[in-house]
Amino acid sequence: MELLLHALLGSLFTVFIQNIPKAYRYFKDFNKKAICEMKYSYIWIAKNKTIYIQKYNFIIKKAFISDYKVLAINSDDPKRVYTGKGTKKQLYISFNFKSESLEVEDCSYHKYNISKIEYEKMCFGFWLSTDLTDKVSCGGAILSKEELDDSKLAEYTNRYKKDKDSPVMYIMT
Repeated sequence: MELLLHALLGSLFTVFIQNIPKAYRYFKDFNKKAICEMKYSYIWIAKNKTIYIQKYNFIIKKAFISDYKVLAINSDDPKRVYTGKGTKKQLYISFNFKSESLEVEDCSYHKYNISKIEYEKMCFGFWLSTDLTDKVSCGGAILSKEELDDSKLAEYTNRYKKDKDSPVMYIMT
């Protein structure tokens, strides 16, 4: 019985020691809420030589195991809900999403440049998505604290167009 108690205490101590860096990182960044204030994501999708924008409402919270946990809800179709984890590395944050919908099974990856997040209300990045039919899609994305109006989105969309007949997705400058 004593041997079992020592083994149990040893394993608990090992788990505690392994999680000290995660706990330190969690509490060190606790007051940095700039990423958690981001509430909207806009992604560009090209279909039939036409670019259109999908809007997602984001709920970003600090997490203990991963850096952030995220919930993304499609504004046009609230049944399309994605849950995921976010990881912050240097000047970038990346989100890995999985669909929670029974109708649509796909996964998505977003990556944003957060170098100016402290004093700007948005950051630019890209998204990459796959579904069960092995269809891969990608395009530009914006992560924003405030909802963007149609004129501002049209301005950013025009940066993506190479010419009127063939929209090309590329990184904004």
